[in-house]
Formats: sequence, structure tokens, C-alpha cells
Amino acid sequence: MYILTYIDLYAYSKHCSHKVHRIVRSLTQVRMCSDVKLLVLKLLVCLWFSGLIALNNNLEFIYKRNGEDVTMECPDEPHLWIRRDSEIQNQVGKYSIEDKMLQLVVKNLQISDAGEYTCRTIGGESIKTFLVVVLQMWSKLKQTDELTVKRGTNFTLDCCIRYSGVMDTILWETTLENNKSSDTLVVENFGEKHEGQSTCRMQYGDTVYEHVFRLSLGEKNAGYAECADENWDGLSTLHSFKLIVTVQLRREMFKYHPRMNEKSSDMRRDLSQMICQHLDEVRADSQVKKDFQIECQLLQVHPITKELIVELAVQAIHLTSFGFEIDENGFSQFTQTIFREKNQSIRYEVRLLSRTHQNVFFRGIFPSRKNIEVTSWKLEMNEIEYREYLKFNDTICYDFRQMLTHPLPDAWKIHSIFCTIRGLDSASILDVQLSVYDRDLLAMNISPDQQSAEKFITSLFSQSNGTVDNVRFQPQFLRSCT
Repeated sequence: MYILTYIDLYAYSKHCSHKVHRIVRSLTQVRMCSDVKLLVLKLLVCLWFSGLIALNNNLEFIYKRNGEDVTMECPDEPHLWIRRDSEIQNQVGKYSIEDKMLQLVVKNLQISDAGEYTCRTIGGESIKTFLVVVLQMWSKLKQTDELTVKRGTNFTLDCCIRYSGVMDTILWETTLENNKSSDTLVVENFGEKHEGQSTCRMQYGDTVYEHVFRLSLGEKNAGYAECADENWDGLSTLHSFKLIVTVQLRREMFKYHPRMNEKSSDMRRDLSQMICQHLDEVRADSQVKKDFQIECQLLQVHPITKELIVELAVQAIHLTSFGFEIDENGFSQFTQTIFREKNQSIRYEVRLLSRTHQNVFFRGIFPSRKNIEVTSWKLEMNEIEYREYLKFNDTICYDFRQMLTHPLPDAWKIHSIFCTIRGLDSASILDVQLSVYDRDLLAMNISPDQQSAEKFITSLFSQSNGTVDNVRFQPQFLRSCT
């Protein structure tokens, strides 16, 4: 996947105890933050362009159960152990610095002990950083399920024991001969030979967790519900925040298309899937990914900057187990820590953004021999259909910009009107989206609201000759959906 992705952390948070629902609107106008300082997270998606990556192999994740002790060892002799910018001192019952400052022992871990610990030189240079994850709410020691299974059924048994990724051992005691060291057991064509008891046993330290499945033939499947330990209903709440993602292809810039903001379009679905899948793949907390699932959804795509607004929803217990506060600063630290490229660091910076804008939509008859449309977003950018669309888009939008800016006073012509065509259908209907920044509307003494923008663009059309690609084009104004 040859994609370069930059992610800006948008300073927004929402507390919710329910699952995040997809927010989609057809041909919707995009509202974005105005003059807000955002944390810019630059994330390299493919390693062919390695110049953006600063190597950082000094962060080590340590997963522990609450109540345990943890020992951290520095590879070089440090002078200081640091926790939250403060030097750690020996403290009876909590901190013990041993072996010529090489080892730090934290005793009786509690949730307040989760987070980063760093050994530094006396000059302040970081030698190594440890992220201590304090895992809470482990599964019951023993669970039993009675399952009735219809003959010939194919299914998968899940151990349904939390934190399987940090267990010392996983073992199935069963007559079946597959996946015995996995936390799942695949059963195919269920019959008499599968009847009986299958037990999933996991061990963490001296503690053993068991899940017993008693399987028997029946006329219908019964007794097996969704694994309760795979969700946190009633135990934790979801907290959401937004990322602004900019995608750049290897050979050319990412192209915006109005379908990206249309409800249920294939293009929107493909783009959302690609972004969310990649964010999931680069998670540094892979050992607990199954336990702490991050919900992801594409909200909107900015037609001018081509930035994507993606909303992530994270469980409170996920944040607190890693030592992050449930606030904007915690979301920022979470993003920097969790989304990494193969243990390599991601570059961060803060910049000022001003992205608010207005959209205006037009439609009209444009005689043509055939359709020129793009209905799905694909990574393969050399397809004939897509190339034809890009050429058509450039031609039409060039004429649109020339036609609309011609009546403007010279002092106003420096302000851009951005154009994207949705496509030309079989009935020769051409749909066009025009976008303009609020700041440019203000500079032209136009109120930065939807109605004023529509009136302004319509008036420019009325003053033009209406010729686009040497064709007389008389479009109708379309009110954007709300």
C-alpha cells in the first residue's frame, strides 16, 4: 500500500456510553474549526519514503496485572529515573532503585502507577522509556458453557478470556486437532466425534483461567452467545476524539470527489475502510488489541484541503490502563503512543489551521457522448476511467473558475473558488461542487454563511457568458443537504 498519511489531532472530545454511529449526509457542507491550534501527527504509512521517520526503539511496553511488582532495567548506567518530569526517589513499599541505578522496581502496581518511566543521563538525555500498562478487570477464573450444535455446523470457539495476548501459555484440552495454541478453536462439520468437553486454559504467572465448553448434538444451535468479555458494557465508557487525516499517494496528490461525502457511497466506504484498517494495523498495543478495540469512522472529507475527519472512540479503561488522562491532553498522548510504524516514532508539531468554508452545488445539461463518472475510490490510480474523469474535471473546472472570476474586481481575483465535478451521467447531467473559504468570502465583503455564499456564486453565473468547454451551460442551483 503506497500511501503517505499525515494525521492532525483535532482538539475535540465527546463522552458517551454507547457505540459510535456513522454520521453521513448526502452532499453535505463541511464545517471545520477556525483558527484552532492542532497537534500535527505525521505518520508514515509505507517505508519507501523513510525520510520522515526518526528512529525511536527506546519505548518498551510492559503489561502487568494490578497488584503486581514490575522491574525496569536500563541498558546503560543512568543517573536519574524520571516519572512525569519528576525524579523518582527510593520510597518504602513503592519505589526501589537498585543495582547502581540500573533497575527501578515499582511495587504493588495500581492504576495510578500506569504510564511512562524513563531513565536519563545527568544531562537530561533519555536512555530508555518504559510504558507500564496496568491491566484491570481480568476474567473470572473459571467459566462453563453448555452448547447444543446442529449437525454439519462450522463454527469457532473463542476462549473468551481477557488479555489472552499477555498470557504466558494458552492450551486447549480437546479431541480436536487444530488451533490448540490459539485463543480460538475452529470446528468444521460438527458431528458425534466433536461431542464432549473442550477446555481452553490460559496461565498468567501462577494464575490459571479456564473456559469449559460442553458440546452436544441437537436440532438447532443454542447456548453460545457473544463473548461477554469482548466488550466493556457497563464497565467502561467510550470517549471519542477526531483526527484530521491527509492522504498522499506515491505518484500524485490525493483527489477529492463529492461522493466521499455522500451517504452509503462505495467511494466513501472504501476510503473509510482503508484509513481505519491502517490505523488498526499500526497500533503499538497489539497484545491487547482484541481486548481494547478502537472504533473508527470517517466523518467528512474537506473539498479544498482534501483532509479527512476521522472519529475514533476509545474505552476509558483503555486510556487509564496506559496511564492517560481522559481529556484532550490524554487523547494527544494516546495518539502519539499507540499509532506507530513498527516501533518507529512519528513526528509531531503544532500549527495553526483555518479551514472553514462554504459549498455550493450546481447541476445542468452538458451534451456528451458517454458517461464520465467515478463511483468507487481505488488505490490504483492509472485506470483509464479515472484518468478520463481527471482530465474532464480539470477542463470543466478550469473554465468554471475563469467564468466565475471574470466579473470580480481585480483585488478580489486573488481569492480562489475551488471546483470539483461529481460526474456526467447517461442523461448528460453534469453535477458540480464549488467551495470557497470563509476567510476569502470575508475579504470580498461576503457574509461567511451558506445562503450568502449561494447568492454570491449565483450572481457570478448571471454575469458570465455561461460557456464551459465550448458548450453553453445553464445550470440550476442545488441547495445542499442539512
